[in-house]
Amino acid sequence: MKKVISALLLGISCMACSLFEQPVTWEFIQSVGGIALDTPVRAGTFWSLPIQLDISGLTKVTVEPNTLNSGLACQRVSAVVDGQVIYLTIFVASAGSERTAKCGHAVIGSAVAGRYKVFYKGNDEDLKLIGEVEFASKQKL
Repeated sequence: MKKVISALLLGISCMACSLFEQPVTWEFIQSVGGIALDTPVRAGTFWSLPIQLDISGLTKVTVEPNTLNSGLACQRVSAVVDGQVIYLTIFVASAGSERTAKCGHAVIGSAVAGRYKVFYKGNDEDLKLIGEVEFASKQKL
């Protein structure tokens, strides 16, 4: 019975977390220090794209931050691949013991080798070019 109640509470809390996550605007990203792309990483047949972004506003990535956030954490990085273009969206939520202000990576899944343009796509905003990345047919070790 305790396991059922624990599982139910965990499910409700996870649903509540997802209800409170919000995509952030490009303006927000720039206000906390900007965003940069790292080299894609391959694990088996799947790729992930590491990013540099600290929504606390304590780290300069591409621009000087001008906003501090202590109550927010990076919830997830969404990635949508369309041809040779990747659209990223950053979602934030209230800070918690299991969350951090540093966004880690976007899960790309399978990708065809080649160069991809990476854009930021927020809520009904114009797309902002972040940069380009290369998905190699064989990853260098």
